[in-house]
Amino acid sequence: MKNANSAAILGALVADSAALGLHWLYDPARIAEIEAARGLVFLQPEATDYADAKGYFAHGRKVFGESSGYGEVCLLMLKHLAKHGAFSRNEYQAEYRAYFGPGGEFVGYIDSPTRLTLRTLLSLEPAEFPAASGADDDQHPALAALPALIATHSGTLEDLMKRVEKVVRVTNNNELALAAARCSSVALFKLLHGAQISQALADALPFAGPILEPLLEQALAIPKLDSIAVTERFGRACHVAEGPASHFSYCATRG
Repeated sequence: MKNANSAAILGALVADSAALGLHWLYDPARIAEIEAARGLVFLQPEATDYADAKGYFAHGRKVFGESSGYGEVCLLMLKHLAKHGAFSRNEYQAEYRAYFGPGGEFVGYIDSPTRLTLRTLLSLEPAEFPAASGADDDQHPALAALPALIATHSGTLEDLMKRVEKVVRVTNNNELALAAARCSSVALFKLLHGAQISQALADALPFAGPILEPLLEQALAIPKLDSIAVTERFGRACHVAEGPASHFSYCATRG
């Protein structure tokens, strides 16, 4: 892989690990207090940081430097691609079930789309796995495997879009989740092929669909980065109508 492609994967994994200690803490005032006292990255997850604050403490059994479930999915996809040379749906579903399911290596919080996906896969033989084994859920696990998938892709954008749909429907059989995945994938694909950030984001907009596209257009129109105001406007939680808008605003104002 090219250096930029490797950096895309490493960046996703390191960012996920760095954020673990405050994952799903949605209280800007509490986050500011923690930053002043201890900084923000590679913190040990502590229940006291979430006490009487808006958020959800899910990682009490993890230690700083480990990955959240999102990072684990990204790494699982990377290992899958290294083993098979390309995405193979049945094999990936079997590996996903083995890793996140009962008796698997994963230790940590199992979110709703993961739990519902496992419920579908656990009772079936691999040959019986449906292509759309995922939950009707629009949360961010739909995007977790994409950095590894995109950064290792050597074909056309059209071919990538087909693979993105197959990957997303394994865990998130939901049209909004798929639209967010397509849009995010185009942006990263364009960046890895030399486009400037502004052009990559503009090229991604037509793939965002009727719900997400106007939100992303609003995000791109924000002239100055204000992460608190942006997340207050678009949302701070796990749904794909929230996170991508903040990401687009950040990239546009920093690019």
